[in-house]
Amino acid sequence: MSILIPLGLGITTGIAYKIIRERLEKPYLKKIFSFTVLIILMLEIYPAKGLYVPYKPSRDEIPEEYSWLKQAPSGPVLEWPVTKSFSGDAVYLERSMIHQKKLINGYAAFEWEGRKKLAELTDLSNKNALLSLYAFGVRYLVVHRSGRDFPRWAGKKIGEFNQIKVFNNALVYLNKNSKTNLLPQNFLDYCAVLVENANEKNRLMLRFNSPSVYYVSKNKKQLKVKVKWKSSSTPSYYEWPFYPTLWQDGDTYELVLDGNSDRILESAELTYSGPEKNSMEIFRKIEFSEVRSF
Repeated sequence: MSILIPLGLGITTGIAYKIIRERLEKPYLKKIFSFTVLIILMLEIYPAKGLYVPYKPSRDEIPEEYSWLKQAPSGPVLEWPVTKSFSGDAVYLERSMIHQKKLINGYAAFEWEGRKKLAELTDLSNKNALLSLYAFGVRYLVVHRSGRDFPRWAGKKIGEFNQIKVFNNALVYLNKNSKTNLLPQNFLDYCAVLVENANEKNRLMLRFNSPSVYYVSKNKKQLKVKVKWKSSSTPSYYEWPFYPTLWQDGDTYELVLDGNSDRILESAELTYSGPEKNSMEIFRKIEFSEVRSF
């Protein structure tokens, strides 16, 4: 697909060039037009010389912490502070071209939910923040100055992270036992399921319970939901998508079932099967004795 766009532009440009040139009546105007197009092409192509040469900033431009990271063993890097606006981390992306390591702060065409949750962490020494970093498998934690000083919580040790290098504008910590905690296939076993009636709509609520370990999901997960109603013999069917994110203890997800608040849920059947060929099907059936109203 990526090659079709420049190919289409090239064909369109060639047709436009031919049409314009044929409409010029005088021969010298055709020569001037052709010469002008040739000059423009040369000017456009010339800056592309060396396009595939690796980015090499001058040594004076490279902060020393990134030169050190370049020589360090491989492992995911998280740089703090994580800005609320993901475009504010663009400098981290640029500097990652120097150390060539995976960047937890990284993003592509959009900001995913997991990064938004990291941006909410202001004190990396508390349990919630540390479990979030462990979930991502952060090996190198780079803490920059906040204003003129480093944050108060940035001591010699932050949970499993040990301070190994001190630079003028950054502190580098290492978690030598880091490992990414991927969301297990039986994640439904970690969830409490209940139903709520709010704003005249029935909602199925999923609350994630995992106080000691947080997880990261890499792929979209799809739940198939079958709902039975007490007042009807005809069940309703839904698909409940879960996009890649950081799964923290207490996270709540909701599925709006319908706009008929008079209907009462009897039970719900949740089915999940992973995209892998050998993945097993996970099934849960929940009987509802009451509906919470708001």
